[in-house]
Amino acid sequence: MRILLKSLLIIGTALAGTATIAQQPYPSRPVTITVPFSPGSGVDVPARIAADLLSKAMSQTFVVENRTGAAGMIATTHVAGLPADGYNLLANSAAHTLYPSLYKSLRFDPAKDFVPVAPIAEVPLVLVAAPSRGWRSVREMLAYAKANPGKLNYGSAGKGTTSHMSFERLRAAAQISGAHIPFKGTPEAITDVMAGRVDVVYTTVSAAAAGIAANRLVPLAVGGRTRAPGLPDVPTTLEAGYPESDYTVWVGLLAPAGTPAAVVERINNELRKAMATPEAQDRITKSGLAPMSMTVAQFQAAVRQEFSTNAAITKAAGIEPE
Repeated sequence: MRILLKSLLIIGTALAGTATIAQQPYPSRPVTITVPFSPGSGVDVPARIAADLLSKAMSQTFVVENRTGAAGMIATTHVAGLPADGYNLLANSAAHTLYPSLYKSLRFDPAKDFVPVAPIAEVPLVLVAAPSRGWRSVREMLAYAKANPGKLNYGSAGKGTTSHMSFERLRAAAQISGAHIPFKGTPEAITDVMAGRVDVVYTTVSAAAAGIAANRLVPLAVGGRTRAPGLPDVPTTLEAGYPESDYTVWVGLLAPAGTPAAVVERINNELRKAMATPEAQDRITKSGLAPMSMTVAQFQAAVRQEFSTNAAITKAAGIEPE
């Protein structure tokens, strides 16, 4: 009987300990946000802003860890294999929804192995040309392209990048032809545009700011749904009269599939509340970004739609998965 009572006591103690752990409020320990790109990159900056805001809002440390390489797939593969407990998050951009359209074999399924948690910001892209081209608007550039079929060339930060997809979206909406010139990165593309070797390129507002200020680049249009905070006088391609020409480049948080819905909702709610403050809004806009806020349901629906949209864009552009 004594042995039986002792066994029951041990079992009861273990169950009580398990219940205590299960009932611990989230987050009860540091949360890691893995960033697939280097410090200071377009994904890293908003990820660190989000980490800071969440740390203060939830009274727990949110740590950013950079795991670079393979166009973001090293970090994404890593996070996909981590426990879905809310303590492992991935910060990525709209590039996450391009993976299936660009690569034949992946060690993860970007749609099924992750759950979108919350957007952080939109990265406004601006279409720029050299002053020597004589264009002052996207309409003038597209008029040239229509009058000279096949002569327009457009650069990008690389095949399948968001800068490439942005122009393909505009090209399809305006029904023009042209030659794509991929570069290894944005700086090289901008340099060739300023030198007159490339006609236009979509780039981030922050990357184009110096060239625009020095009158070496002309901003023709913004590629997102709304005007960019840093270029309030530059219209969007939608305003210029080209429906479905917009391409939203978001940066947001995702988590391994199976992460508790209550945890996902908590992170989303806390981030949205923190992002709504004037201080956070100012911090975002000064980083060359546009604040972005969606509920969990809205963000998940938008990401699902983007997988289909990107598949259609890449197919129309003749981009084959490698």
